[in-house]
Amino acid sequence: MKKNYVWVLVTYVVCQLGSGIVVGLLASLLYRLGVIQSVSENQLVTVALLLGCSVSVVITLKLLRSDIQDYRTGDNRMITGKDIGIAAITAVILLMMQIITAGIENQLGVKVENESMDLITELVTEYPINFILPLLYAPFMEEIIFRKILIDGLRGKIGIVLAVVVSSLLFGLAHFEPTHLLVYTTMGLILSIVYVKTGRIVVTMLAHFFMNMFVLLQLFLLAF
Repeated sequence: MKKNYVWVLVTYVVCQLGSGIVVGLLASLLYRLGVIQSVSENQLVTVALLLGCSVSVVITLKLLRSDIQDYRTGDNRMITGKDIGIAAITAVILLMMQIITAGIENQLGVKVENESMDLITELVTEYPINFILPLLYAPFMEEIIFRKILIDGLRGKIGIVLAVVVSSLLFGLAHFEPTHLLVYTTMGLILSIVYVKTGRIVVTMLAHFFMNMFVLLQLFLLAF
């Protein structure tokens, strides 16, 4: 695996886990100094998420600068009509598979509730800036990490099949919803197959965006 790929992985993990600690300590310090009088849990979560996401994206773009330049100097256009079409079809398949796998989990006695999506919906409702997370950050960073870096970084060492399996499983585990591991791992598998078949990360980014946008709209319609 390329050295810059390893550093992107490290950056992603550190920002995901460390931003909450940094923001929590900073809020505690400001509170003791009297700079802020009170702060809600959702405010802290929002600041932590936005901080971690912003830092990880900036560092990732810098680390992958050569990859981006190589891509842009080739014959590829950034986004084509074909990319959008494949992404839309992929998003529909992802949504259908969510229904199927959720049904399987239900038969196994797993509750339908999704704590991650419930939290995101709550945060977006209270602080609309959080729309950035599921619609921009997740499609960009998760596809870079779990498709581009893991699959491309591992395929030469363990083969494409195992690379796809590892990427999909880690994608499922990274959502920290062990009861919904089947749902997320299946989603990761579909996105991985599409990436391998097309060779274009922009396709899976768009598919991820379309899927998240539909799910958020559905959740908001049901909430109101």
